[in-house]
This record gives sequence, structure tokens and C-alpha cells, in this order.
Amino acid sequence: MCIFAWNEQEVISRALRSLFQQSLFGEMAARGQSVEVICVVNGSTDATVSVAEKTLHKLKQEHPCRNNFSARVENLVERGKVNAWNQYVHRLSHPRAEAFFMMDADITINRRETLWS
Repeated sequence: MCIFAWNEQEVISRALRSLFQQSLFGEMAARGQSVEVICVVNGSTDATVSVAEKTLHKLKQEHPCRNNFSARVENLVERGKVNAWNQYVHRLSHPRAEAFFMMDADITINRRETLWS
């Protein structure tokens, strides 16, 4: 699962919180599977990286399925969504990933079952 971010310090926390409210995490945990969440920050000049790291750290501590997912921030120096997309798919994601969910950092997911559906 990837969240693409460029200069999103004002909205990244809201997007991450809405993501971690998804029922997908519980459904995967119930099946003994895990989820990998990577926030790919591409060339940001603001505090997006630190805000995302702090938010992910807090969410990881509080989440009921915390043992069934990993979460990290990857800070790419080069700007560009196409570059970030390619880096995520070909280098950053787990080589045996069965599915990819990709979203922008300015998206808020309102319904808990959106990703599972």
C-alpha cells in the first residue's frame, strides 16, 4: 500500500488516519496476512517527511492490528509522481506483494470498508 506525497504536511496525517481506519487491516490479520504501508515522499520541501513519520509511529502504537502491518516513510530526493510510482512498484514494495493500493496524500477515505471492497 502506498501513499504518494509531495509537500503535504497539512493533510498527510488526516490521510494516514483515514487509511488506518480501514477494515482491510482487520480482515488481513484475521487471515494471517500482513499489510505493508509505505509513504513515498517525492522531493518535498516542507515537513511532510517528519509529519508522516510521527503519524505512522503513533498509529503503529495504537492500532489493534499493529502486529500485522509494517509502515514506513521513504524520502525520495527526486520530484515527480511517475518517479515515485516507479520506485514504489519496482524497488520499495515487497517483491512478493500480491496487490498494490496506491493513493495520494490529499485523499481521505470515509467508509471503513472501501479498500476491502
